[in-house]
Amino acid sequence: MKLIQLHITKTVLYYITLVLLALLGLYTVIDFIAELEDIGRGQYFLIDIIYYTFLSAPKRIYELLPIAALIGSVLGLGQLSSQSELIVLRAAGISVIQISRSVVFSAILLMTVIFIIGEIIVPVTEKIAKEAQSSAKRGVSSKELDSSFWTRDGSSFIYIDSISPNQELNDITIYQFSPNQQLIGVMTAEKARYANKKLMLSRVIKNKINDAGITRTTLQSESLNAHFNPNTMMSPEFLSILELDNHIELLTENHQAVAKYQMVFWTRIMTPLSTAVMVFLAVPFVFGSLRTVSMGNRVVAASLVGIGFYLLNETLQHLSIVYHMTPWIVAVVPTMIFLFLGYRRVQRLDVGY
Repeated sequence: MKLIQLHITKTVLYYITLVLLALLGLYTVIDFIAELEDIGRGQYFLIDIIYYTFLSAPKRIYELLPIAALIGSVLGLGQLSSQSELIVLRAAGISVIQISRSVVFSAILLMTVIFIIGEIIVPVTEKIAKEAQSSAKRGVSSKELDSSFWTRDGSSFIYIDSISPNQELNDITIYQFSPNQQLIGVMTAEKARYANKKLMLSRVIKNKINDAGITRTTLQSESLNAHFNPNTMMSPEFLSILELDNHIELLTENHQAVAKYQMVFWTRIMTPLSTAVMVFLAVPFVFGSLRTVSMGNRVVAASLVGIGFYLLNETLQHLSIVYHMTPWIVAVVPTMIFLFLGYRRVQRLDVGY
């Protein structure tokens, strides 16, 4: 049985790889053509587009792997079926569920791969890609990249104009409010660094506001307690699961909206499992009534299921933010629905084959 499992696993993974490479090539060309519209903007030239497209490939792989897993698994099992190998296995007394276990082994390997890509590779490559693209389009050095954002820290509201790749903060403005929401001070700083839950400000101007007027003080440096980490104040795709969890905790402590980050967090957790479910769903497409259907029709049917899964996921994610639905339930439900339907179908095939 181990040799059979290995043979099925190798075949399924081979076709998944082929489909993934085909989809990646297609989307890479599409992305490349889309970027050509901005060529000549600032210092954004052909070599920059190639570099950006190359660095964006890991994210594309991460996005495409679930659908590639489904189509590739259908092709792989379809190939075994067309060569009557699955029929021989069934005649030898091997059940559909046993064959499914071999397919699930392929899914476990894919779960490992997609977890590594999503948690280690994508956050790094996406950050580098966006920084390089922004730098070239603006025609400035990467130290001046525009990554401005607002955040809240207790009773203070903080604006940071940009964050350099070396994590130095530029042009910071801090608006300080009293408990009754009265503006009591404005502080500006040219540069700042975050370390040990403190903001180390340099070239600081402090403006204190009271009934007597405004008092201005100039300082070379100032240290402030910070209950947020500026290094995680970026788009969710740049953050790992651990960083997302820490960031959600900080936002919650400061009474800020966390729905978007929670949704990304749970989606990131479910993506490897979703990929495994897509592989498992290939089994019903090969056995049962579909065993006499052409390979092309199988692929079309699998693609429609994959698209349906994607659309259901996307729709629920957007609805969860609008209607304040529980993020983990929204992330889990589509995968569980498709897993249940696939398992029930496999059970029926095993009994009725």
